[in-house]
Amino acid sequence: MHSKPIQLLLLCTFALFSDVIFGDPPYNICSSSGSYVNGGSFENNLNNLLSSLSSNASDSKFYNTSNGIASDRVYGLYMCLDYISNDNCQKCIATVTEEIVKLCPQAKEAIVWEELCQLRYSNINFLGSLNVTGNIGLDNVQNLTEPKKFESVVNETLRNLTKVASFHVSANMYATGDVPFGDQTIFALVQCTRDLAANDCNSCLQSAIGDIPSCCYASIGARVLSRSCYLRYEFYAFYNGVTGPTDSSNDKKESKNKSSKTWMIAGIAVVCCLLSKRLSMMNMVKHRPSAVLLFLFIVFMFMSSLNRVSGEDPVDIFCPSESPLYNLNSPFHHNLNLVLGLLSSDTASKAGFYNTFIGEETNRVYGQSLCRGDIGNSTVCKECIEKASQDIMNRCRSESAMIWYNLCQVRYSFQSFDVVAYTGKYPKQNDEEKNVSDPIRFREYLTFLMKSLSNEAAFNPVKNMFAAGEIDYPGKKTIYGLVQCTRDMSHDGCSTCLSYAFTEITACCSYREGGIILSRTCNMRFQMSQFFNASSAYMLVYPTSSGGKRKSWILVLIISGSIFVLALFVGLGIACLRGKKNRDRDEEMSERTLLQELTTPKHVAVTEEGDLISSEELNSILDLWTNVPFMAVPTQPILAETLGHRS
Repeated sequence: MHSKPIQLLLLCTFALFSDVIFGDPPYNICSSSGSYVNGGSFENNLNNLLSSLSSNASDSKFYNTSNGIASDRVYGLYMCLDYISNDNCQKCIATVTEEIVKLCPQAKEAIVWEELCQLRYSNINFLGSLNVTGNIGLDNVQNLTEPKKFESVVNETLRNLTKVASFHVSANMYATGDVPFGDQTIFALVQCTRDLAANDCNSCLQSAIGDIPSCCYASIGARVLSRSCYLRYEFYAFYNGVTGPTDSSNDKKESKNKSSKTWMIAGIAVVCCLLSKRLSMMNMVKHRPSAVLLFLFIVFMFMSSLNRVSGEDPVDIFCPSESPLYNLNSPFHHNLNLVLGLLSSDTASKAGFYNTFIGEETNRVYGQSLCRGDIGNSTVCKECIEKASQDIMNRCRSESAMIWYNLCQVRYSFQSFDVVAYTGKYPKQNDEEKNVSDPIRFREYLTFLMKSLSNEAAFNPVKNMFAAGEIDYPGKKTIYGLVQCTRDMSHDGCSTCLSYAFTEITACCSYREGGIILSRTCNMRFQMSQFFNASSAYMLVYPTSSGGKRKSWILVLIISGSIFVLALFVGLGIACLRGKKNRDRDEEMSERTLLQELTTPKHVAVTEEGDLISSEELNSILDLWTNVPFMAVPTQPILAETLGHRS
């Protein structure tokens, strides 16, 4: 009975929430320079080309190809706006392939633009070539009261988006952004066909921006259609791509989070009531109250974890009071929005570190982001950078600022980051760490760990200037350490920065169970509990009790050396004594031998008186003489006297 009104209501509701994909009529340019013959080779090749383009649209938002040979060859491409789904892209290209042959019958060159896509073909190879002729400008008929100011803001925004689309590889020649204007917001989009070089994309979009004053001055919205690029801006969110964060969007996001949490708490409360009633009916509350307590504890832990994830505070923030403040809705503010949007979207794809800048001269903003080296999940990195980008906008209005989270850091400034002196930060959480029982011994282990990690991070190229490790500490404890530098530094620069950080962390925290030092270019942290990803490829594991082993070896070397020196001296002493004895004996033997040689003739001896004696008699005299104690007196007189008595 009521089915028809309900169906009508559902139909109206569906119509309200559905996207009107092809609301605008197609726009086209048909070349009159040549026409093909119906039923000829060119028409056959064109039909095959259009079929190929349409079939590829479900997989890619850009595609180019050719079909045929020689003069009948046809070149073609299509481009869908990057924010639409592949399904909508395929529908748009299917529509435009039918329209192009109806709008440009027998034309050898044509292009058609729909609301969400464009398609082009030609008998001349245009792939990779820039063409800015014949741009079409379309404006919103409503006008502004401050056209000059509006034009300045729009041009600045479009130029910055042009640089992003043209020169950031990960952007795929596409960029979106939103900037405040009074109490409204301007939404803008730029895109190039991906067969262009970066400089050609930049030239195409700059030319399109130059067409705006002549077609669309003072209009609240406009589009410029080109063969090689496309741009659009409006006062409403006509796209649903990633945009730079703004204060209002942050407030909405925060409000949405609070609303979601409120509904979640309400839902859990209802579940608790129903469960309690159910348990009462089953008499489980009376007989098994522990089941209810366990359930309530699980709910409490779940809500606590939600609060930690959504409301994690930064470790520290640097918002210098001496730095000048930027004005809201100023060009600097707009550029800052764009820079932080780029950091959020591109850091994860750049291996966790990204440097960029946007703007000219005094309005230029430099941005830098770094995710911790042990984060293996790019989604976690992206979410941390997004959170940091939002917080730094909400908490600071300085033209230079920096914010640190446990897993990432974000920084921006009106100055280049090329030359920066070391400035360490001491977070308040260091004061909450407990003291160790043996600070001298603990410092020795900590020094060994952190210096080893610093050398790994600074000088091992495969570490990407990140190192994490652990060392066992007496008492079945473990010290965990982590160091990291921004990857725009040199190896020596990283080493110097970590050396400064180690000096500070030693001074503040070497007697504590944990400590952290933050700086613009490097960070250092240690804890007695594991705080980094143990499965990370960058993790370093150090030998157990390395310091104690080193001391033992030193002691062994000292004792061994002393024993060796003592043994050497004893051996030398013994050798000297033996040498002296041998020398005395040799002297005695040599004197006796010499005396015997002198006094023993071969056959006969001559006495002092001239008497001759035989050698046998002389030998008996010598035997008698050698029994006399030896004295240091001349040999010849004694011998002569003896011989005289003998005679």
